[in-house]
Amino acid sequence: MAEKFTRELKTAKYLIEWFMIRRCGLQPFPPHPDGRRNEIIFEVCDWRNVNQLAAYGGFARRYPHWQFGMEYEELEKTSSYGLSKIYEMVINTDPCIAYLLEGNSIVDQKLVMAHVYGHADFFVNNLYFADTNRHAANNFPNHGIKVEEMIEKYGWDRVEEWLDKAKMLENLIDRHRGIIKRQSDGGSDSQLQETEEEKEWSGKFPAKDYMDRFINPEDAVKQSREEQKEKKQKEKDIHERGLVFPSEPERDALWFLAENAPLENWQRELFLIIREEACYYAPQAQTKIMNEGWAAHWHSVAMTSGIIASDAEIIDYADRNAGTLAISPGRVNPYALGRAIFRDIEWRWDSYRYGKIWDECDDFVVQGNWDYFVAFKGIWEEAKNNQKLFSERWNEFLCFMRAIKEGTKKLPKDIYDERLILRYWHYYHTLDERLNKIEDEISGYIKEIAEWNEVVRNNSNREEAKQRKYALTRIHSLKQFIRFTQRSKRLLIGLDGIRLLHKARKLKSENYTIPKNFFIYAEKHPEALVIGDGMRKIFEVRRNYCDATFIDEFLTREIAEELSLFSAAYDKEKKVHVIESYEFETVKRNLVAQLTNSGNPDVRIENANFQNKGELLLKHYYDGTEIDLKWTKDVLEYSLYPSWQRPVHVEMVFNGEKIVLSYNGKEFSSAKV
Repeated sequence: MAEKFTRELKTAKYLIEWFMIRRCGLQPFPPHPDGRRNEIIFEVCDWRNVNQLAAYGGFARRYPHWQFGMEYEELEKTSSYGLSKIYEMVINTDPCIAYLLEGNSIVDQKLVMAHVYGHADFFVNNLYFADTNRHAANNFPNHGIKVEEMIEKYGWDRVEEWLDKAKMLENLIDRHRGIIKRQSDGGSDSQLQETEEEKEWSGKFPAKDYMDRFINPEDAVKQSREEQKEKKQKEKDIHERGLVFPSEPERDALWFLAENAPLENWQRELFLIIREEACYYAPQAQTKIMNEGWAAHWHSVAMTSGIIASDAEIIDYADRNAGTLAISPGRVNPYALGRAIFRDIEWRWDSYRYGKIWDECDDFVVQGNWDYFVAFKGIWEEAKNNQKLFSERWNEFLCFMRAIKEGTKKLPKDIYDERLILRYWHYYHTLDERLNKIEDEISGYIKEIAEWNEVVRNNSNREEAKQRKYALTRIHSLKQFIRFTQRSKRLLIGLDGIRLLHKARKLKSENYTIPKNFFIYAEKHPEALVIGDGMRKIFEVRRNYCDATFIDEFLTREIAEELSLFSAAYDKEKKVHVIESYEFETVKRNLVAQLTNSGNPDVRIENANFQNKGELLLKHYYDGTEIDLKWTKDVLEYSLYPSWQRPVHVEMVFNGEKIVLSYNGKEFSSAKV
């Protein structure tokens, strides 16, 4: 049973919500056409209830199945023995629901709530969650009721048997259905036809005679021609003979079987229930590293802001956070990896450490003094051969650098962080705009306080005490917001102090001679450099990427070395996993491969009229990793054959050879392709 959400927790919640939205720019609430928003619901539960919810995938009720009981037993034992502890759990619904563990300290609860707001923002704004079912909190219990009704009508054993069959296929869904709009099987012929150029393609790319053997190797040309021939034959079978369906390989096996297999209505409904729930969880598997890294990044920002955690709480927070980000041997910590990459992106885009100008920089002088070079290039382009203007601006930058490093009365030197120099330099040039924005925000709070004071005066009798109490609480919160907003001005006021001291000629410049290399490299790369773009970039990445693309594009050698990432392989002789390589490219390639398709094999329904006999053919799109033979046989025997009720086949690679594995209801057979 959920415990009461105390006043202390409510106060912390609203302060964290204000900080995340106003100071960090998060958008944790799904938009509604009428402009309303549903706040995040926090419930405090004891450890048994938290384990029960975790076993059910975050929901209070699901369909009955032995797997949930098994997961609960495992969670309860590991909790009882002190081997693990669930601090937080959040589910992607509207409103978003999060569970806090009863008995945690207020520091733990603040940390978890800040983390939850990061998750909520990710759920709402990431492209892979765009088509998510935000009514799952209602739909999943309804699924449980439907399955219980089936059990009453058809018996427990029979329903459980078909639940098992459906769950064996729950990883064979189309995870990109919301990203790539697929054509239906009934699409027009024009959508399937090739152009004349494609039909007549010889399998060779255009190339000069002397380069032809490099660009068009004989084996590659032969393979391309065979693939083209197969494609033409398949189209002929589709359009002229009607032998092949679906017209395109189908990833979503559960949907295809529900629509086309000879199932009873209740069996078909079971398949669709499992598919709907698998599709709900699919984006979470696709974005685990990003999602946890995003939430960890923002809970770190919030808890170290001086606003959410008090001075007395910061040590406890640091201890909890260190445990969250700890690296365990033999496994990737998604919190640590995702957070490290987001922080690295923000730093690199703040200081323009990306793009052609950075990647091609082989000048050690320029690369070793990159912040100075970026500032120099911006000033040089602004001056446009005006030597006097250039000298004034460059002197201002050197004065700024010395003031930041040594500190001033309004800006203590403790704030100096060499990774943030160019961000501060960007703030320095946009001070008026930023200070005016904060003043406007404070003015809005003052105006709202006046309005609520009017409510207090007009609700003085006992009957209106509830409204008056709420107004007083709101006034107290607004005064807190003003105080903390003014605190967030400290950095800007300090930078403004540097600006005023420079204008008064009271600052000394740093002793720095511009290297000749700066002029040479700046002329070689005339493009403008944008600094202070890190915040915009991480929000863009948060929206458009999944784990595989995120790691592929943004994991750097430095992060891999910092987190001691390595590639492992299975030693068949010793029957143990061993370290294969610390080499960055190998580690990155293997990690991306593990994350592609959420770590599941890419198996698609290729032909539901195989050999013109109405048999089902699936194909594993081989990517270098073979699928497990025992698992494949189990799926054919216990799930696909009973569902399709005719022989089923899988084209796959086994021991390096391409084969077709078949099951006819009695025995397995295989043939080389």
